[in-house]
Amino acid sequence: MSKWVKLCTAAEAPLDEQVGEFTVEGVDVCLAHHDGEYFAMGNWCPHKKASLGLGWMEGETVVCPKHAWAIDCETGKVQKPEKGCVPTYRTQVRNGDVYIYLEA
Repeated sequence: MSKWVKLCTAAEAPLDEQVGEFTVEGVDVCLAHHDGEYFAMGNWCPHKKASLGLGWMEGETVVCPKHAWAIDCETGKVQKPEKGCVPTYRTQVRNGDVYIYLEA
């Protein structure tokens, strides 16, 4: 069943231009905060499975801490010349909490 689930409170969420890692309902999520907007994606880099939530922001990308692969916050696609992608999740802020939409 697809549904909105609470990922964290806004106070627990990363500050603007930062990332964090969370687990909700068995899903590991990297939450990025860019230009006041939250972006959620799978937490594991498709290259060597490093935690993206331990990486950093560069513009509209999350950079993997292991080999510096850059992943687009909106699409989850790895930036060229590398290839690959991670799943992305819609986000929503309600009553001071950050939610993501999990597809069934």
